[in-house]
Amino acid sequence: MSDRDYVAFIEACYRVEQDEVSWLRGVAEAAVPLMPFGQGVHAYFVDLHRDDGPLLERPMLVGGVDAWEERWRRDWWDTFMDPMDDEHKRLLHSLTSVCYATEVWAAAASKSATYSDYVASCAERGYSQFHLRRLGDRQVKSLPPGGERFLYPDSFNVGGIDAEGRGAVLLANMPEVAAGDVPPAEAGLWSRLGAHIAAGHRLLRRLRGRVGSDGAEVIVDPQGRLQHVDPVVRDKVALESLRERVVAIDNARAKQRSDGRVATEVWTGLAEGRWSLVDQFDRDGRRFYLARANVPSTPVAKLTEREAAVARAASHGHSNKLIAYELGIPASTVASHLKSACAKLGAPSRTALIRIVRGSLEQG
Repeated sequence: MSDRDYVAFIEACYRVEQDEVSWLRGVAEAAVPLMPFGQGVHAYFVDLHRDDGPLLERPMLVGGVDAWEERWRRDWWDTFMDPMDDEHKRLLHSLTSVCYATEVWAAAASKSATYSDYVASCAERGYSQFHLRRLGDRQVKSLPPGGERFLYPDSFNVGGIDAEGRGAVLLANMPEVAAGDVPPAEAGLWSRLGAHIAAGHRLLRRLRGRVGSDGAEVIVDPQGRLQHVDPVVRDKVALESLRERVVAIDNARAKQRSDGRVATEVWTGLAEGRWSLVDQFDRDGRRFYLARANVPSTPVAKLTEREAAVARAASHGHSNKLIAYELGIPASTVASHLKSACAKLGAPSRTALIRIVRGSLEQG
């Protein structure tokens, strides 16, 4: 694998024949060359709407050393993230899909009068070893008890959380505090890559270890020739678009693996608003693309299936452009669904809609 192999990362997201832990490790391993900060990549699973267990679980380090893993767990996961109440876990994982840690903490601090107040409130909930000397241009002047200990400076975070509130997060540990916000082009690229983490994990959950072509609605060869079409698929325009997409993806796999923009533009979270594409070899060694139905299941009272998927994705901090990429639909359609959802739920704005949707999820 080359140093910058974005296709390999997307491929890892759709290796859905594995168990969950092996799948996440493979995704993290593919991310390490793309996140060259020098301290490895941490990954963990997320289920923001779970009510019978932890919302965050099974953290692992890939590409780092044992000493760093020990420090990270001691000073961050075991003493802060894991004991944090569910309300704050949901908040922190619903602010944005790509950020530096310093960005997300500043955003979370808006619920308190000052950032120091927020840090102090977190300390009262069980974390007493928090110390960041500087957060960008934000100086933390009053530290909670135990503040003399120094936590690792910063991390580059990528959330692969779908409209169902489930998926995984990658954190590239950084040796220094970031100088500013994530550059827009980089944020856009990693938001799209995060969409593949979410789609791959959703498909993994649905297949539950099943392998082979069983259940694939469409099978296409690398030249775009249809090898199988399930009778339920009657949209000829979607099939033609799928054929063209497969050819473009196969070309990117062969010639443009290091170009993240091209790879993510041709290989979206869902193809034609319906399918995730998974490659597979048959017994004769021939390769095919399996198009598997993978639309999020996101019921919200009063909303259609697509309106609910769009509203729930928005409630997790996803922009219209990212939602369009995740669901394989035009951004104008996303805006239309949000407008309709606001009208049906009596929400005067996007912010009000997000509050209503988050409130209904936490109650139900």
